[in-house]
Amino acid sequence: ITVLSPPIILLKFSPASLTITAPATQNLTLLLSAAAPAGGLTINLSSSNAAVATVPTAVTFAQGTISVNVPVMGVAAGSATITAGATNIASTTASITVLSPPIILPANVIVAPGQSVAFPVTLANPAPSGGVFITLTSSDTTIATVAPTNILISQGLTAPSYTPKVNGIAAGAVIITATASGMTASQQVIVGTS
Repeated sequence: ITVLSPPIILLKFSPASLTITAPATQNLTLLLSAAAPAGGLTINLSSSNAAVATVPTAVTFAQGTISVNVPVMGVAAGSATITAGATNIASTTASITVLSPPIILPANVIVAPGQSVAFPVTLANPAPSGGVFITLTSSDTTIATVAPTNILISQGLTAPSYTPKVNGIAAGAVIITATASGMTASQQVIVGTS
């Protein structure tokens, strides 16, 4: 009688490093060196810095599969290490770098109906040659508007010469979106009393 040992299962992330521009989610692929056994295989996940990047607490390989997606949410600029492992399976890691969004908009903006509030728009890095034209839009102009709707951030600067304003029209919530060539950012604005 020959008794065979179960195959040694190894884990590996692909890619081994990932860069995310916050706030966004991208997938890592977690690979098994052999097909998951009957009943599947659950792998525990953790982040070394949840203030920078987060992952689910676990993922499960379905029986017979060798890969599963691991969503990584970039929260704020910085770096983190994602670790995957399980009982009797050696852990593996992936390095995550999270970058600031190219366009930065203010968070937690509240404006009363009939009032205006500053809505500063900045770039994470100085504008290149020719500057950056940014278009601002409101998801519902019956609740709030933004003015001006077009701004220019001149070469070498990170902010326009004039700070846009959000004007409250009626109670509710809107999304203000800033769009430039290859760049988009959005933030919610609440119209009501704070």
